[in-house]
Amino acid sequence: MLANKFKIDSLELKPKFLELMKTEKDKRKRSRLLARGFKEPEPVEDEEAEPIPDAEIEDDPAEFVDNIGAHYQELFQTIMAADKPLVMDGHWTTLPEDLEVNLADTLLEARRTPEVVVILRCKEASTFLRCINDDDIKSEYEADCKKRDEEIKKKMDEDRAEKLKEVQEENK
Repeated sequence: MLANKFKIDSLELKPKFLELMKTEKDKRKRSRLLARGFKEPEPVEDEEAEPIPDAEIEDDPAEFVDNIGAHYQELFQTIMAADKPLVMDGHWTTLPEDLEVNLADTLLEARRTPEVVVILRCKEASTFLRCINDDDIKSEYEADCKKRDEEIKKKMDEDRAEKLKEVQEENK
């Protein structure tokens, strides 16, 4: 609504960042593959099994991983042009756990910090929908219930076996 009113671009930072990051990783993998040349894949015993991924191609080199912060800064500079205003989605702070990036610091180092921040109120229900993952909670709850049921069944089986042993001894 703000972007339309003021006729400026809007940006959903999280999906755009993840998409660009995946694209860049694919480019790096492709260049490593082309630089290495053809190498016959390792033989697989089971025909239906997936081939073993080549770590030399799949994984980034140690020098790149050590300097990943600079790469993230370049991605933010690519996504967010410094010469034009943007309305950015505020729900961008939750990135996947395998990414070790502090967005606030990276934006600061990339010189892409927002000049104006507008905070809009949000209903409690929509905040919960954004922040709480129901599927994870349900799966964890079901796992806990299953574990508890197994413990109760095990305890009942032990009590039955003990009671049966007592009854058999009494009947002798």
